[in-house]
Parts: sequence; C-alpha cells; structure tokens
Amino acid sequence: MKARPRFPVILALATLVATCIAGGAAVAQPQTLPVVKYPDIPYGPSPTDFRNWLDVYAPSDAAAAPVVMFVHGGAWASGDKSEYVELGRTLAGYYGIVAVVINYRLSPDVVHPAHTEDATLAAVWTLENIADYGGDPTEVFLFGHSAGGHIVSLMSTDESFFEAQGHSTHEIAGVISMSGLYNLNAVVPALLGTIYDTFGTLNPAYLAEVSPATHVGDWQPPFLIEYAETDLPTFDRQARNFYRNLTRHGSPATLARFDGYTHVSEIEAISTKTPESEPAATLVDFVYGIAD
Repeated sequence: MKARPRFPVILALATLVATCIAGGAAVAQPQTLPVVKYPDIPYGPSPTDFRNWLDVYAPSDAAAAPVVMFVHGGAWASGDKSEYVELGRTLAGYYGIVAVVINYRLSPDVVHPAHTEDATLAAVWTLENIADYGGDPTEVFLFGHSAGGHIVSLMSTDESFFEAQGHSTHEIAGVISMSGLYNLNAVVPALLGTIYDTFGTLNPAYLAEVSPATHVGDWQPPFLIEYAETDLPTFDRQARNFYRNLTRHGSPATLARFDGYTHVSEIEAISTKTPESEPAATLVDFVYGIAD
C-alpha cells in the first residue's frame, strides 16, 4: 500500500515559501509542490476536436504515482475540463497523484453511448500512456461527478466498453462516483427531458440497459460512492441503493455522505483553497488505501 502524503508534511518538507508583508510583519505563504500541466492532449479519433482532448497534471517529480482520471458533470450536455484546474492541481500538488482531466462529446450534438465511449477511450489512453507522465498504469482510478458519475460507473460495470478497445475493467484500480445516477428509471420527472436528450428515448428497457445498477455482477472494481447532504432529488437514494447493490454481490464498496455540502460545493471543495476538505480527503484516502 502506497503511503498517503499528508498535507502538512508536504508543506513543511517540499514547499516553496513566499513572504509578504502584512501590517509590518512577515507572513509566510506556503505554496504547493511544483505541478506540471500537459494541456490539450488528443485521445480520441478526431485530434482536432477539443471535446476529445485531456489535460494531465503531474507532480514535477512523479514516478509510478497513482492516477485519477476525472470525468466532469453537467447533465451530459455542458462542462469543460478548463473548469477543473483546481481539482487537478490539488491532487497533483498536495497529494502526489497524477490527475487526468478530460473533455468528452456532449448532448445534444451526440447521444448515448458517445459520452461513455469517449470516456473509455480517455481511460485507455491513460492506461497506455500515463507512465510517460510519471503515473502508474496499474493504479488508474476513475472519478466522475454527477453525469460523470454515471459515465464512470457504467463503463466500470458494463464490460463491453473496455472490451471494444481491447482492454478490461480489471485494469481499473477503483472507481469514485460522486453524486452519480445509477438507475435511470428512478429519476424525478424534472429530469426526464434531460434523459431523453441524452439517451434518445424514455423506453424503460433501454434505460435499464444503460443504468450501471443493471450491470453489477460478481466482479467490478472497488467503488467509493459519494453524495452530498443537500444533493439533487433522489441522488441520495440512488447512492445508497447502488452501494447496497454492490455489497450484495460481494464487491468492495464504501459509501460516504458529505454533511454541509451541496451537489455543487462537494466537487468545488477539491481545491487548493481547501485541500483537506472532506471530499478531497475521502478521495485521497480511498486511492492510497488501494494503491500499492
């Protein structure tokens, strides 16, 4: 098991200290470990399509570090990797994790399975290339928020996505799903328009087929299922039910509720402004509890 870096230790041992003058007194301003950002790396079949680009954030001295690939939310229709610079810099600079932050094609320009196929291609790129950036390809974790939680959960339970690329879910060290959807037949009526725009139908049999809950079997990677105290309607119930589904099948799973957080603030808390927030610490402890 890799040792989990502790934030105060990082600051004390490997930090540049800037000094400013406040009220006549010298005030130390600790900075994070140096982080190298590799932007706009194409991973899909269209290298000129920015929706198939990803960014890598790596500690400058990374060597066989654990890797977290992040898939953003936005109802499968909005969002961009540029909104998650803080997340990448926090994981790399404070915790020694190589972070991969991806774009993927969005609705209404595409419908399912395009979103999940793109994320799978990004994961395959990560498995095949991340060693060049100081990451350990045997310690790749998938992390998604909201719609991204649905995506990473589906591609990790429905083996067909990785099999189509000549890979396997067995290559994934773990999955972190923050406020994802796992049963698309159990959403509130207000979300049905979004579901239709994303999946092209409201047919219950089809929605069951594209729901991660349907594909839980005898084996899937370890899961960390997270949700906020003040989450979107039914997201808390979806998280608890999916957790129970995993554990009934004997899969390693952890359930975490973030008290005092909302659907948005939980992901915003993984930031250099709050590097030891509960959402950040829970993720990091999960990763280093598995990485070896």
